[in-house]
Amino acid sequence: MSVSLEISTDVSDPYDFNKQSLNKIQQNPWVKSQWPLVYFIQNQTTAEGYVGESTNGYSRIISHLANSSKASAFDQISIIGCDKFNKSATLDIESNLIRYIAAEGTYKLQNGNSGLVNHNYYQKDLYKGLFKEIWTKLIEKKFVSKSLREVENSELFKYSPYKSLNEDQYNSVLEILEGLTQERDQ
Repeated sequence: MSVSLEISTDVSDPYDFNKQSLNKIQQNPWVKSQWPLVYFIQNQTTAEGYVGESTNGYSRIISHLANSSKASAFDQISIIGCDKFNKSATLDIESNLIRYIAAEGTYKLQNGNSGLVNHNYYQKDLYKGLFKEIWTKLIEKKFVSKSLREVENSELFKYSPYKSLNEDQYNSVLEILEGLTQERDQ
């Protein structure tokens, strides 16, 4: 039996990323309700960005603004929210956005890692279309310009360090390592 879930997402127009805009940011419905959310901090002039997620967006944004390197590097922030988000879903969306935005090439991301990659969570299959919807909205807002298909077919994406191994690849690596270990012990 196939179960589907109607999911609608919201990608906010950019807010100015500064302390004077905190009151406006705090009125964003996802920030205001302290709902799990994903955010994209960017500077279109320098083409730098940062993707994050939080269950308390307001305090996380304040901590980013307190970081002088982030506060000076970025000038806009957009909030990505959905009433069906949970912590696992936001971790997954964050990880995918890091991988795809890095490969898409419009922004150089300052993320130190690729987020939590290749994890499973309850009803993950129900969220498959969510990332496509978010990406479409990012294109509409001109944060990115390439389609998911274009990104996935790019060499940068195929060989990106942000891309995690799928289950078959992971198992193959384990088999290879096991074989090498056995040969060494003989």
